[in-house]
Amino acid sequence: MTYTQPILVFFLLVAFIGVARLKTCPKRWLPLIAIFALALITWPPVTVLLSQPLEGRYPIRPFDTRQNYGAIVVLAGSVSPPQFERPYYLPDDDSFHRCLYAAWVYGQKLYTETPYGQKPSSQKPVRVLVCGGSPRKKERPYAETMRETLLRLNVPEEAILMEDQSHSTHENALYGARLLRQYGISRIALVTDAASMPRAAACFTREQITVIPAPSDFFEPQNRILPSWQALRQDELILHESLGLAWYRLRGWI
Repeated sequence: MTYTQPILVFFLLVAFIGVARLKTCPKRWLPLIAIFALALITWPPVTVLLSQPLEGRYPIRPFDTRQNYGAIVVLAGSVSPPQFERPYYLPDDDSFHRCLYAAWVYGQKLYTETPYGQKPSSQKPVRVLVCGGSPRKKERPYAETMRETLLRLNVPEEAILMEDQSHSTHENALYGARLLRQYGISRIALVTDAASMPRAAACFTREQITVIPAPSDFFEPQNRILPSWQALRQDELILHESLGLAWYRLRGWI
């Protein structure tokens, strides 16, 4: 069950009861309030406003690869297990977009744009660390699928590090930092979506790792006027991250 499903069910139930008892119920404003609330949580301008405390701190622009960092750290989203018609693991949109962005950052670190095209960069090559364990014992870690994705995106195998034991953002940072320290790396470019970046960056900072945020995805609604499922999905992410920040502070993880 997602965060928004109980909210949607509640609003729909209130609206249904209000409409069914419209003639006998003195509180005829109840269904109107429920319908208005449903429209509000799916309206992109409201979602953009709610996103600002999380996403607003990061400028929407390409990552500056001239900065000094020893590794690009990519946090897993989710991975779909093999299906009958698809006998292989498949990264979800979040995981794929993060891998794609990390591969771009890695490539920009290797090459410098000139008026005559790209030329090899004088900067030291960096590592790419993928973080994500398996939610179930019999399934392989998310990091393995992300590693395969990076290989298909032309990131060399020798550049990829894999942390495959974590099951949360806290553990991403805990186990990832241990691995980074083994390679003498204390400064990273962190790749995750913009809404998740505050909590993720705080977790790595807690582990004495300097973080340069490299957000891979911001909320940009396809239409900015009509209600949409993208806005509802982003509202769920905002609620998840807000509760996550509060919980992590309570546990002392950030």
